[in-house]
Amino acid sequence: MADDYVYDVIIIGEGMAGVAAGYTLSENDPSGMMRVNVIEARDRRGGRIYQEEDLALGVNHIHGACHSNPIYLMMRKKGITHKKMFGYIDGHFFSSHQNRVFRAEECRKAVEIFEKIKAESGVAHPRRDWGKQSLRDFYEKRVEEELQKIKVIDAATPGSPYAALDIEDLSMILNSLVQKFQDRVGDTVDDVHLKLYGSGRARELPGGDVVTDDMIDVIMALDTQEYERESEVTEIKWSDDIVELKINKLITGEEKVYKSKHVIFTIPLGVLQAKRDLFLPPLNEGKVNAIKNMRPGRVAKVLFRLSRGEDLNFGTINFTWTKEELEMSKEGDGWMTGVSCIKQICQVESRYEMLVVGEAASVVDKLSDDDLYDGINKLLRRFGGNHEMLYVTHFMRYPWTTDPYTLGYMSHPSTDSNPEDYTELLTPLPSPENPRLLLAGEHTHPIHWGTLLGAYLSGEKQAEKVLNFMKSTRKVNEE
Repeated sequence: MADDYVYDVIIIGEGMAGVAAGYTLSENDPSGMMRVNVIEARDRRGGRIYQEEDLALGVNHIHGACHSNPIYLMMRKKGITHKKMFGYIDGHFFSSHQNRVFRAEECRKAVEIFEKIKAESGVAHPRRDWGKQSLRDFYEKRVEEELQKIKVIDAATPGSPYAALDIEDLSMILNSLVQKFQDRVGDTVDDVHLKLYGSGRARELPGGDVVTDDMIDVIMALDTQEYERESEVTEIKWSDDIVELKINKLITGEEKVYKSKHVIFTIPLGVLQAKRDLFLPPLNEGKVNAIKNMRPGRVAKVLFRLSRGEDLNFGTINFTWTKEELEMSKEGDGWMTGVSCIKQICQVESRYEMLVVGEAASVVDKLSDDDLYDGINKLLRRFGGNHEMLYVTHFMRYPWTTDPYTLGYMSHPSTDSNPEDYTELLTPLPSPENPRLLLAGEHTHPIHWGTLLGAYLSGEKQAEKVLNFMKSTRKVNEE
């Protein structure tokens, strides 16, 4: 390649945001004259979409299975197998570590209250004093109010319908159901900004959630550009007219310099936080603060087989923990309290999934295979009874929190974040009128942060800004 070769667009990262940007560019370049390259540090496409043995170890679900979701439309177009995700109660049960399954009455009431609070968390009441309230603070306050309401009605009403409810059990289930928020957000909710959750993730598209073990097929369908893998970007020097990249070829150790008129940077938030000195000149203060304010998410996903799993067919076990257990240290066996449930993988017999969230995920990602194997079996015995023949025979995992190319899972806004952070991240450099360096990824989308849809839409949006600039430039030149 000649030294003076200049790409029209270089996309950094071959995950959902990167391939969506590339797909958008190719769909608007029927002649194929646009010079586009995708730089990826790994030896594979997909980013946080990853599978082994045809099972998804990364993100494998989408929120909003409807015509407004381009990922869902691509799944339908390509005939990719997918299934609706379970609800909270249908086919499920709640169990305590005393090997006791809670009664259906308390379970139903707890889910009813939880769904009510979940709906309220997505409503931006104009008179509500949001401040920097976290999702956890809001949830715990509302649980306390609902339990108190039940106690008052029960005490004041002869023959109260709540008389038969065990308030202690109900409270324990509700305390544990906060982990359903955490599974959805991808981290503990202690630091999740309530207002931004209500105006963002809580306002998802209709159609419910679907899950698939073939999400990589969506990536393959969208991945239409030239790419260079096992190539790590070590410096991004941007200016008013060109962006210069230093590239380290990981296999050979060779260093290269590429030039491009535009660069779309789609690397995950955790890496962006760790490598802010990648940019010359440095990112402006607004972007630096926005990146600092957000959290990269912590999830450890473990897939395993069970002996006699085909005989159990239990769907999902929802774990209930006491408030004291949920607040304990996650070191040692404490990581187990970061598990909200164990569920079947798309109803596949004998294969199960366990999500570990928050600080507990960081602990699990550093455990040896032997320690994790023993821990899962101990957890099963605590909640599933003394099934001597029930044990893990094989498991798989991927350490997202320690992987240097992710350093986290899916992002969320902290209580230090504000709506302007997302506007700032999506604003090109040096200016909207001259988009040379553009950031994309799920962490940049104001509504669908933390989702594949947010990643897709951000990549698409930034690519459209580049296309509009090219179109306006051609028009000026023609005149």
